[in-house]
Amino acid sequence: MKVFQSFAKILIIVLMSIVLARSSKKVFNFSQNKINIENTVFIEDDLKSYDHILKQKFYYLSQGSQFYVFISEDKNYVIKFLKSYRQDRFFYKFLKLFSNKHQRKDFYQKLKFHNLKKNIFQVYENLKDQTALIYVHLNNTKSNKFLNVYYKLHRKHNINLDRSYFVIQKKVQCIYDIFHNKYISNDYKKNLILLYFNLIKDIDKTGFAYDDYHLKNIGIHENKLIIFDIGSFHFKDNKKISEYDMFKKNTYRLFDEIKNNIKLNTYYIDRFDEYKK
Repeated sequence: MKVFQSFAKILIIVLMSIVLARSSKKVFNFSQNKINIENTVFIEDDLKSYDHILKQKFYYLSQGSQFYVFISEDKNYVIKFLKSYRQDRFFYKFLKLFSNKHQRKDFYQKLKFHNLKKNIFQVYENLKDQTALIYVHLNNTKSNKFLNVYYKLHRKHNINLDRSYFVIQKKVQCIYDIFHNKYISNDYKKNLILLYFNLIKDIDKTGFAYDDYHLKNIGIHENKLIIFDIGSFHFKDNKKISEYDMFKKNTYRLFDEIKNNIKLNTYYIDRFDEYKK
């Protein structure tokens, strides 16, 4: 009897491990149902006006907690599909039937997703130049537009854009790679430091705040710095933080990356007092 009970326990553990492994794999794989718009409201919006971009093939570039990112065939644009499944994961649905804690977690997950969509729209309306945004699609449309994208291992997906959350941006060069490239001159990097300071002051004037000025979230396009990670924008809160403290807080990421380069470090410190005013 004890042997049977032990065997039963092992079997249950093995089955649960298989289910969890398969679920985890499904969560991170790309598919149409993970970027679908959940509401049934349609708006008038002609996607065909962006045919010069969307007639191309798009290839998988990366993904984060919020987006799947694909790059165009000509490497001039990226399309980012918002992960709509984040508000509807299977385990939350299952667990919330038995736990108030998971009911609350499910509610805040949906609220967070709703606020993300709202912030993306506000960024598009107010910060196009600072984010290189070309278009955002957050509602159902009737353009009958499909896009061929190629995920990992070149698996082809024919995506219904009318039913998908996505944004289109210009492709930029990440400045993190520039600062860590020893073959790029310090003079060019010094120019980037000035552009970095200007970007922070420019964003600050708009009434928006950005939570993560990490160099991996910022790129350069036509000699202008661009924040291409748009998921961390929000309206400024009303906390009384001095402009100096805010500027210092937002620029520490850059200082941390160049602290081992004495020439850039000195240049940063010399210019910091000018730009904080």
